[in-house]
Amino acid sequence: MSTAENAISSLTIHRLRSMYLVPSDHPAPDAIRSKLDHVAEHKFKSAIASAFSHAFPDSAAGVWLIRSLTLDVDLNLDASEDQVAEIWAKQAAISVAKLFQENEEADHVLHFSSAAAHLAHFLRDLVVGSAWEKWYYRKFEGMRPLALSAALRTAVCRDPLTGLEALQQMNQSAVRRVLSALTEHDAKWILNEIAREDSAHRQLDLAQLSPQSVLHSALDGEHHAALHLYLRLSKQHPDKAGSRLKSVAVALICLTRCLRDASQQTALINALADGDEVALFQSLGPADSQRLRPLMGSPREWLQSIAQAQFPPATSIPSEEARHTAGGGIFLLMPLLDAMPIAAATQHWPALNECAPSSLVRWIILMKCFGVSGAAQAFHDPLVRDLLGIAPQIDAPSLKTWQRALTRQQLLDFQNHIALWQIDNAIATQLSIGAFSTGRKPQSLLCCERQHRSLLLALPDSPSSRRLLLKAISAWPALADTTSVPANDKHQLAGAPLAEADLQALLRDLDFLRLPAALSGSRRSELTFGVAARALLRNFSGRLMGFSQSGLAYLFGNFLDIHASVQTKPGQSIVRLGQPPLHVVLNLAGMNRQSYTLSWSAGTFALFPD
Repeated sequence: MSTAENAISSLTIHRLRSMYLVPSDHPAPDAIRSKLDHVAEHKFKSAIASAFSHAFPDSAAGVWLIRSLTLDVDLNLDASEDQVAEIWAKQAAISVAKLFQENEEADHVLHFSSAAAHLAHFLRDLVVGSAWEKWYYRKFEGMRPLALSAALRTAVCRDPLTGLEALQQMNQSAVRRVLSALTEHDAKWILNEIAREDSAHRQLDLAQLSPQSVLHSALDGEHHAALHLYLRLSKQHPDKAGSRLKSVAVALICLTRCLRDASQQTALINALADGDEVALFQSLGPADSQRLRPLMGSPREWLQSIAQAQFPPATSIPSEEARHTAGGGIFLLMPLLDAMPIAAATQHWPALNECAPSSLVRWIILMKCFGVSGAAQAFHDPLVRDLLGIAPQIDAPSLKTWQRALTRQQLLDFQNHIALWQIDNAIATQLSIGAFSTGRKPQSLLCCERQHRSLLLALPDSPSSRRLLLKAISAWPALADTTSVPANDKHQLAGAPLAEADLQALLRDLDFLRLPAALSGSRRSELTFGVAARALLRNFSGRLMGFSQSGLAYLFGNFLDIHASVQTKPGQSIVRLGQPPLHVVLNLAGMNRQSYTLSWSAGTFALFPD
């Protein structure tokens, strides 16, 4: 019925099937059938609309869905078509009213408080993959062939006001799942559609916004974050909803990114507070200065509070007192980890306890780099958690469950991102790719680059995995010596085989990278994150002259198994690293004396040998 205050009540009948019973001695049964078919096709629609408008008051709001309704109606065949339609429609209204009152058959009669509530249920079920199993989503059937992100976008934007209301009705966990399933393009599209109308009311007073409300988002991608922020702001301030509020949301997300650079914080705050567009343009360039225009003239104190709250304790080291960790090797790995396309590869993955999937994956990769014996130490280390933005409440069972919930396609797409990143960063202009089965139980499929002995893909061996692996390789740019092999070789799938010594070294690396059983997910996720961890450590070893192909256990024991102390000052963290057995090699490479920033953390990290 009515779906909003100004909505028009409507009734939709998807299929009307009629069966007419007439006396066996009736002289013209075909004429009766033709007459009643004509009533059903041409008269019933207006008659039932009139009957329902009288039977159901305007207060009977919401969406009622009836799977099937059987009517048994006695008709006077001598009556006019209009009279037959009226009798038929009244009986239908009475039967539906009775169903509404009793509402006993939950599977056959469903009630949603509004069209937005119906849409919200659909979006939640669509994300978890159960929508198309349910009959009461028939109105969305045309979206079935679409990719998940496109289907979500289409459902929300078909009626943007209803879409906005549906997203606002969801709890935060459900909203994040929906938004995480969107591409950046579709997140931007939805934001533009639901915020198209200009509000007739005055603009939002920025001083009303707390820094926490601006920064509270576990989503990667600026359009995702801006959409998430707009949903919160428009719900809290419905009279301000519209394109102006959208511009504010986009500006606030842009501001949080720009404030990550501690060196430009003061100039940026001064330019915004003073309304100095020239200084803002000179500081940030045309694109970001245009995005930040809605914040011109903002209170200086408010801008400073945003800067101070930019990174909560979960993503920064809050105290000037020195903190210590036995996992000091992560400070040598983090700038290399930041260069990997992890945020892009996990942008559609679910969060865990408001922790972004990219943060979880970085954490898992670093744990793997510590080996089976050191992973638990990295898991429990509070400093490591703070550096990576891992919430204290995330325990081993929840991390294990989260990994197991990742789909085969998500994990394969992640590996593909890492593989293409390794290929793009390879020095050689021609690469030799080989794909093969290890033959060691449990058998795995590996795809490697022979010249650098890089591991590009790793899957549990099965016929479907073989098809997926070959399909993934075929989509890569043209690579030298990547050719099919005879079909009678059950171990080699493509390209030339890996030398036996190199294969054994690779298998030893994978053994080192295993997580303990309490922390590991599925075998597929173990191999996926093992590929990424090995790529990270090979990037690290490639910077150490003479050690580019050293075993991972050797690398960890001689370079990464060190302690560290961290002292945080405004805009900078001073890290003093312990000396590993081969610290001279680190000195020559300059890796234990460097300075860097990270995309997910505040300020600069300055490393010095202890």
